[in-house]
Amino acid sequence: MDRGWMDMPRTALPYLQGLIEFLEFAFAHSAKQNKILCPCKKCTNCSWGNRETVYEHLICDGFKQGYKLWIFHGESSHNSARCNANAHEGPQLEHTTEDHDELPEMLRDIGHGYGIGDDVPVDAQGVNDVDVEDFYNLVDDASQDLFDGCKTFSKLNVLVRLLHTNFLGGWSDKSFNMLLDLLREAFFTDSSSIPKNFHEAKKLVKRLGLGYITIHACENDCILFWKKHLKKQKCPVCNTSRWKMERRSLDGRRVNRVPRKVLRYFPIKERLQRLFLNPEKAADMRWHDEKRTKDGLLRHPADSPNWKNIDAEHPEFGGDSRNVRLTLATDGFNPHRSLNCSHSTWPVLLIPYNLPPWMLMKQPNFILSSLISGPKSPGNDIDVYLEPLVDDLEFLWRKGLWTYDASKREFFLMKAAVLCIISDFPGLGYAHGCPTSGEVACPDCHSETCFLRLKNGSKTCYMGHRRFLEESHRFRSDTKRFEDPELRPAPSPRSGKDILKETEHLNVVFGKNPSGKKPSNKRKKGDPPILWKKKSIFFRLPYWKDLLLRHNFDIMHIEKNVCDNIVNTILGIDGKSEDSLNSRYDVKDLKIRKDLHPYTVEGKTYIHRAPYYLTSEQKKMCEWIKGVKFPDGYASNISSHVDVNGKRGYIRVDPEQWKWLVKYWLSEEGQESSKRGKQSRSKVVTPHTTGSKSFARAGHEWGNELGRDLSRHELFIKTHTRKNGDPLDKAIPKMSALAKAARTHPELLEKPIEKGDLFSHVFGREPRGYVRGVGLGPTPASLGIDGHRTCTSTRIQMARRHSQNMEEQNKLLINALDQLFKEMKELKETQKAGQGNGAADHVSTPTPECGSDPSPPMPREVANEYSDHEVCEDMTNNPIVEEMPMRGRALLQPTRRHEEGGKEVVLLSVERPRDRPVAKATLQSTNPEARVGGSLLGGEYHEVVVNSVMRGDHILPRQYGKLKTLADCLGQSIAWPHLNIVNDEKASKKSMVQRLKHGVATSIFPSHFLVT
Repeated sequence: MDRGWMDMPRTALPYLQGLIEFLEFAFAHSAKQNKILCPCKKCTNCSWGNRETVYEHLICDGFKQGYKLWIFHGESSHNSARCNANAHEGPQLEHTTEDHDELPEMLRDIGHGYGIGDDVPVDAQGVNDVDVEDFYNLVDDASQDLFDGCKTFSKLNVLVRLLHTNFLGGWSDKSFNMLLDLLREAFFTDSSSIPKNFHEAKKLVKRLGLGYITIHACENDCILFWKKHLKKQKCPVCNTSRWKMERRSLDGRRVNRVPRKVLRYFPIKERLQRLFLNPEKAADMRWHDEKRTKDGLLRHPADSPNWKNIDAEHPEFGGDSRNVRLTLATDGFNPHRSLNCSHSTWPVLLIPYNLPPWMLMKQPNFILSSLISGPKSPGNDIDVYLEPLVDDLEFLWRKGLWTYDASKREFFLMKAAVLCIISDFPGLGYAHGCPTSGEVACPDCHSETCFLRLKNGSKTCYMGHRRFLEESHRFRSDTKRFEDPELRPAPSPRSGKDILKETEHLNVVFGKNPSGKKPSNKRKKGDPPILWKKKSIFFRLPYWKDLLLRHNFDIMHIEKNVCDNIVNTILGIDGKSEDSLNSRYDVKDLKIRKDLHPYTVEGKTYIHRAPYYLTSEQKKMCEWIKGVKFPDGYASNISSHVDVNGKRGYIRVDPEQWKWLVKYWLSEEGQESSKRGKQSRSKVVTPHTTGSKSFARAGHEWGNELGRDLSRHELFIKTHTRKNGDPLDKAIPKMSALAKAARTHPELLEKPIEKGDLFSHVFGREPRGYVRGVGLGPTPASLGIDGHRTCTSTRIQMARRHSQNMEEQNKLLINALDQLFKEMKELKETQKAGQGNGAADHVSTPTPECGSDPSPPMPREVANEYSDHEVCEDMTNNPIVEEMPMRGRALLQPTRRHEEGGKEVVLLSVERPRDRPVAKATLQSTNPEARVGGSLLGGEYHEVVVNSVMRGDHILPRQYGKLKTLADCLGQSIAWPHLNIVNDEKASKKSMVQRLKHGVATSIFPSHFLVT
């Protein structure tokens, strides 16, 4: 249908025929009770009339200018496109763009929301003070062709599409303006068809009425310059100026003022009305009542007792399922990218709970109501900024707002209520005015909070959790795991009416000290704790006191904080674990968990390894976490934050060791060693993948894993292969030669090194001084194989030197034993001579040789009273014995070496610093013939059983299969160097008392040394 007749004179025949066709179409598609909206210039689709009245108005006044798309009379975009296509000759263009197809329906729904659509109740007329003329300007833009002959896009269509593309593409304002200039110059001669710049385009869209209100605020959060304070220039509370900057123009007529702080409030009335302008969304707002499964299970907030209680207490609100139930969420965040900048901006969001669960927590359904600017958090003064929101919420509850329901095509009186607030724990104190720390931090217990102040950790912990168990629960009467039986009942939470009664008398003046000093919260001794800081502004809402649950915690904060603390503690991450030295002292003060108490050794304090720490085997779960994959959008890339080797966040080198290393590296000796190492590495022909490990050590470790010794060609392949299985480029020729030789001469695979193995067949004769792949072992000459030169290896040289030292020590030992035997014989003869004649009570002992002490002889009765330790000290004072090495001295104490079992000892580190305790153990055996893990102890090691571990990552001096660190050996028997074992002071005293009590004594000399 051609709409050109609408611009003709009203007395022309085409106009009269077209008018009759319009009335037929309008009454067929949009009539209500035989009436339609009158589209004349005076009524402008705002009043209803019958057929005769509308016909008369359109003859006398004519159609409203630009109303060629009859969106208020049942015409859709499809009908319009079909009419335009039939009105012109030539090919009919079929467009599939969905964005502008929905635009007429959207405008019609918005018009109904403004009270222009269907039957509007009398009470709803004039309720919304909006500029209807702006809306009709949008309708004109939707009806205006983009240019002459364009029937596909209108001016509003192009504007909406451009802004949408700008948003999706992330364009800058400058690039958007450049595009508008290009389109205007290339296609549009009429400058009114397209906006001039981005600012003008936004102004056109602002006619939809979704803007915000800027309200100035006091910098110290005292008041809003709003209502009665609107025209004030200073804060009446703190006398701070409203303006941060005032600048006058050059002529002095205009003043540019910048406020110190701004609140941006987004009115919620229109935004809640928009929820019902879309038919599908309006139907979803009734889902909780019409389609929800009502089987008693908690699937939706409508199943909660809080929802049902409000409906029962206020039946006029619960009677209409379209009344909006909201929740309020707020928290602070830093909008700047740099975390070094301290800034806190607080958005206040509203979430409609009427929607289905799959739409409830989606971001498009969140309503931003307020934006509190920083840089400081409002804290307890947040009520100042919530005042505009609470005013609208109070209006929506008391009076309501006439709203158009597009799904039912009718108006209803919409009301709204906030059922709860969501925030973190500090936000609870800000919103409700209750303390969230100290003695009364629990929002339910209040004055009945059971707390305990930890002296060392300077923290408050909360006890008495058994009060919340059932009265018949076994933990209430359990005195083994707990100190006393729990007979107290659980404290009952305060109701809204009780809180309102307790806070009614509070008169709080909001605002902070302009000087920046925080008020002192310390109360005088004997004063009761402060239970409430203020009366919450939400008690202005009539229904707030009837809510069963007024606050919910954000689960994100609970999950993150609790999970972080648990994971950091069980992994033992330094600086992040809650198991600190102060916490161990608090455990000791409470006299619980004695196995976790700290202890002191040689002036240094240590703590036991807690049972909840993960061992090295258990920490392999990180490998699984690193490899786990989640569906797109469900989780972040967690694998990039997992360190399988446990190196991230750990100090690999002890601080004392690090200082020593730095000092050594900077010394002349360290520089010379580094220079030699560089020269040695420069001579390496084929690089390897073992790092700092020697081939011999790597072969030994892999041999333990396989249960057999590796041949040299297998060792070469493993040490020159990357972790992903690819060989090194420079090693590929040698590996190919080994494979070829193995196929050609398979008998070489079984031959030992002495008879010419596969490795020597490919690589040729051995270098001088050592055999490749064996480490500091035999030389080619000692094995009888071909080499460059016959040179004794370092290992054999060290063994020879050690053997020579042992021979010299043995000679000294034999001489000492001969001297002791001689002295014992002379002592025996002297005693016999004295007893024979009875003439001498005391005979002096002749001066012994070798510089021995010329003290009188010791009778056997006195000697038996000496303990082993004292005898050892007397013997080691001998100059001859002092010159002996430790192994030689140990031979002088055979009795002691077999009677020390059961002592509590402390194991010292075998690495630097060597005086650092690493574990506590029980001495099991000192017999050099004893075996531990299949190996003899020898003279330099003692057998101990590890009781507790201080340094779990300390490497064992002897490794047994999978047991490589002290953490793996808890409760196991291992060998430890006797020079690195010291007595535990407390255990030694207890052992000495027991030995004296039972009369344990040993001879001053071993029995086979005594002469009878």
